[in-house]
Order: sequence, then structure tokens, then C-alpha cells
Amino acid sequence: MNTMKTVSALIALGFAMLAATAAEHKAAPPEFVKLYAQWDEALVKADVATLNKLYADEARLTSPEGKLETKADFVGQVKSGEYKATNPSTTELQVHTYGQTAVATCVWKAEETIKGEKISGHYRFTDVWVKRDGRWQVVASQGTPVKAQK
Repeated sequence: MNTMKTVSALIALGFAMLAATAAEHKAAPPEFVKLYAQWDEALVKADVATLNKLYADEARLTSPEGKLETKADFVGQVKSGEYKATNPSTTELQVHTYGQTAVATCVWKAEETIKGEKISGHYRFTDVWVKRDGRWQVVASQGTPVKAQK
């Protein structure tokens, strides 16, 4: 009888762990899905006004090459045409909120032109958002290149 209770308890624990894991990987909040869609669209259209709203003034952006940039640096590159993106796609978006702070991870792909050089970008990003005055803004973003699987 004790063996049966132990097995039942282990099975129940297994189901609880599966449910907890499923909850961790639930869909991103619709608010963030919308923000990432706006971000992608702003990059394509060189919409500086939207980018200025999405990035906090003190935002620090670490490029996939390891270059640290400010909001002004990056938005300036978009405004001047030095940076262009086409066909962006944000997938695997996961967001964890901690009060007025959120940490998001995603995979981002796009055709990019940086200072006239065309590249196919495939990155994994971690973005930190802070909610101020009722809206979310990026305060830190770091991209890492995703290498092709062999």
C-alpha cells in the first residue's frame, strides 16, 4: 500500500512539474507582442518618432558585434539611413514581468543594411523594459548572433 501511495505522489508531482513548465512557456502578453510588432515596423519605416517612444532616454544597446550604443546613437543611424532593416520577424517571444520591469527574450531575423553593407541577421535578443507613465520602454537590449546548426 505504501508503494502505491508513493507512486501516486510521484505521478502527481510529475504532472505538477509539467503544468509549471507549461505556464513558464505560455504565450507572451499581447501588449508585448504589439510592442515588438511596432518596433519591427518602426525599423522598416525608419520611424524615428516611434523608436524614440520605445527606447528610454538612458537606453543602452549592445549590438551582436559587442558594440555599446546609446539610444541617440542607434536612432541617429536609423534617421540618417545608415541602418535599414527589411522583412523583420520576431519569434519565440517570452516575457517575464517583475512589477514595473520586464525581461523579454526573442529570436529576431531581418535583412539589414549597415553603412551600405547588406547582411542577413539572425539573432537572439534579451531586452529589459521598464514601465513609466503607463507605457513600456526598453532600457537595455543585447543581441547575440545565432549560428547555423550543423
